[in-house]
Formats: sequence, structure tokens, C-alpha cells
Amino acid sequence: MSTVAILENYLFLQPLIEQRLRAVLGAELPIEGIEELAQVGETDQRPKVVYVMWAGDAFDDSDAGRAQRGASQMVRQRWMVALRIRNVSQVDKAARHKEAGSLLSQIHKAIAGWSPEGVSRAFVRSGNLAPNYTKTSLYPLGFAIQLTL
Repeated sequence: MSTVAILENYLFLQPLIEQRLRAVLGAELPIEGIEELAQVGETDQRPKVVYVMWAGDAFDDSDAGRAQRGASQMVRQRWMVALRIRNVSQVDKAARHKEAGSLLSQIHKAIAGWSPEGVSRAFVRSGNLAPNYTKTSLYPLGFAIQLTL
């Protein structure tokens, strides 16, 4: 049985993830959807921002991952949620890591194990990019969820 929403909008999870993060992290922390990491600008003056980005798919290409002669297939959608803290080079490293660590824990708790409405499976942690402390001050967390096309 397919996940109905994915048949209408392949990226239906992005606004749901953003909404979930706003509910957990609060309205004062900006949360934005992006399409590529190049949109994370070094000139952004906000002290903290959380970005949400679709990070591609992984497919089960075995017969167990397909049904109806290939018309229905399991897909693991991957999503990146990344915290950006501005002026990292001007902030005390210990203080920066304490603030980032607390926010990353909140992000993890908000998404890992959460099942969006209309989806029978929950998000799990997944591989992601390495943190980048020098240029973009980015702390990425990867999540994945199994859906049926």
C-alpha cells in the first residue's frame, strides 16, 4: 500500500518536518527549507538558523522491495536537518559546542522516532554530512524514513 501523500507531492515531508521543529524548538529560532547547501550563505546575519533539506533516496532493489511488478516500491527518503550558528570563529569553542549540542539534542528528539501524520513508519537517524565549523558553521543531522511508492 502506497503512502498516499508521496503520490501527490514527492517532497510532502519537508513542511511537516519544519512544522515539527517549530513546535519543539520554538518560534524564535528560524527554520527554513532549502534545496541545496549552496543556499546556506555566509552573509546571513541571523545568529542561528535550522535548515531542512531533502537529501535523496535509497531504494530496496530486491524483489522484497517491490510489488505489483515494480509499480509499487519501498523507498527510504533521506532528510538533512542542519543547525547553522553564525560567527563561529568569534565565539568561545566550549560555549559554541554547548549551545549547538543542546539544540542538536532537541532536533534529534523531535525527529527520530516521529511518525508524521499519514505515514506508518517513523524517522530514524541516518548518515549525513560532516560538520563544517569554518565556512558555514553547519551542524548537520541526517534522518531517513521508509515510504512506499
